[in-house]
Amino acid sequence: MGDDRVKFEMFAKSNGYVSLGLSKDTLMGDDLTLTCFMSNGVGKIQFGYNPKHYNVKHSAAEISDVQISSEDGFIYCSFVTPKTMTLTHYDRKHNADGSHVEPPEFTKVTKQMNLDEENYLLLAVGDVFQGTSDVPMKHIVLPVVSTKPVRVAAVNGSETVYGTGLSLYVKSHAILGLISWFFLAICGMIIARHFRWEMPRVCCGSAVWFQQQTSSSPFVINVSSTSYSKGETIQVNLTSITPLMKFIGFVIKARRVEGNTDDIVGQFVDVDDEKIVGLSWYPATDGAVNCLTQANNTPRALVTLNWRSDADVGDVIFSAAFVQNFSHFWTGVNSDVVHGNESAADSQKYSAQAEILSHPSTEIREVSVGCGSSKGCFLYPRFCGSVKCTSAVSYQVMGDDRVKFEMFAKSNGYVL
Repeated sequence: MGDDRVKFEMFAKSNGYVSLGLSKDTLMGDDLTLTCFMSNGVGKIQFGYNPKHYNVKHSAAEISDVQISSEDGFIYCSFVTPKTMTLTHYDRKHNADGSHVEPPEFTKVTKQMNLDEENYLLLAVGDVFQGTSDVPMKHIVLPVVSTKPVRVAAVNGSETVYGTGLSLYVKSHAILGLISWFFLAICGMIIARHFRWEMPRVCCGSAVWFQQQTSSSPFVINVSSTSYSKGETIQVNLTSITPLMKFIGFVIKARRVEGNTDDIVGQFVDVDDEKIVGLSWYPATDGAVNCLTQANNTPRALVTLNWRSDADVGDVIFSAAFVQNFSHFWTGVNSDVVHGNESAADSQKYSAQAEILSHPSTEIREVSVGCGSSKGCFLYPRFCGSVKCTSAVSYQVMGDDRVKFEMFAKSNGYVL
C-alpha cells in the first residue's frame, strides 16, 4: 500500500487456522508467523514466533483492517501490517539434556519482521486448542513452501509465486531413497543370480544361500533296504513324522555318496501317480526318469516311490526338498546311505576307475595346473580342483595367434 503498509489475504482449507511463515530457508524454525484462526465462531489474528516446534503469541496491536471468516471447511482472512514489526520474547534456558534450568533463567530474544527483505513464504494449516488461551497446534500436513524467496513489500501485485508441498530436503531424501533401493535391488538380484557360487557354500556348518529353515525337517525319507544290487528295485517313502503335518511339494533324486556327487544316479520306475511328475536330468539317457516332483499342491503325508539302478554306482543317498507352505520349506533332507552290492568283477573295475581318478597321471594332473593364472579352465563337477575333477578343459593363448587346448574326462570313447 502507499503508506508503508502491506495488505495480506489468506485462504486455505482448514477448520482451525491458516498461518503464514516468513523464513530465510525452506524450513520452519526460528521464524515469525502471521496466523488467522476461528475461536468459538470469532475470528482472531496472531503475530507470533516459532522458536522450534511451537508458537509464541505476541501482541497484534499493529495489525489492522482484520477480516476473518470460515465457511464449508475453508478459512479466509485479510489484514494490513506495517512493513516492519518487532517481536520481543523471553526464552527460558534449558540444560544440555533438554530440561529447564532451575531456578528459572531467561534469555531475551528480539526478532524483526522486515517485508523489504527476501523471505521464503510458508503456508501451514492445523487445529487450534481452544481454552483460556487459544493455541495453534502443530500443522497437520507439511507446509506449502514458495519455490523461491520473495520480497513481499516490493511485489506491488505484479508477481505470482507458486508453492510446493515438499521441501527440497524432503524431495532429495525421496529421490535418493528411490535411487538407492532401485540400485540395491538390482545388485541383490544380480548377485543372487550370478555370483552365489562364488561365495562360500557353507558357513558355520549351514548353507549360506537360501537357507530357509534352521529347524529339523518334519518330513523324512525312508528306504525299504539299506543295500541294493544292479537292476534291483527298492522302495522309497516320503513321509511326515506326524500325520497332522503334510507337505504340498517335493523334489527327490538319488546321488552318489563318494566320487562325483553332483551326478543324479539311477531312475524312478513304475510311477503311476498322476499327482507326480517325472523329470530326466543330466546325465539321464533314453528318457530315464531320475528326478520326481509334485504335479500340484495337494497336501500329502506319504508318497511311495520305486527306484532302480541298472549300473553299479556305489553307495547312494536320496536327497529331497519339502514344501509345507509358502514360507516354510526344507532343503537337503537326506535318507540313510544305501550301499551298492557289486560283483567281484564289477568291484575291481570300479576300484580301478576310482584309483585312476584319485591318482591321475602327470599328464592328467597338469590339465588343471595354472587355472585362473596362466590359462583358462572349464572344470566339472562344480568347485572341483586338481585330482577331484572328473572332466576338465584348459585353453591357453600361444604367442603365435594359436590356442592350446587340453582335455580330460572319464570316458571309454571320446571327449567332446
